[in-house]
Amino acid sequence: MSQPTRSTALQFSFGFGFIRLFGLLFAAVALLFVFKPRAMTQNRIRTNDGTSATIEPTDTQLLAVRIVAGFMALFGLHFTFGFGFDPSF
Repeated sequence: MSQPTRSTALQFSFGFGFIRLFGLLFAAVALLFVFKPRAMTQNRIRTNDGTSATIEPTDTQLLAVRIVAGFMALFGLHFTFGFGFDPSF
């Protein structure tokens, strides 16, 4: 008895496709944090006297952001494309 073949193409149905699109959005934001961590983590503040300033992250914080965002991007891509996931089992 042969196993049924499964298509590797993305299949977007109503519920399942929404989950895949969410995973793609999740991966896109994570990749933005990987490639532009300084721009994504700096904050603008306004002091009591009305002046504004920018808080810059340290190099260690940028490295930590890149590492965590890299794992988040892998998770989002896995969520989108389902590497090795077969729901028929």
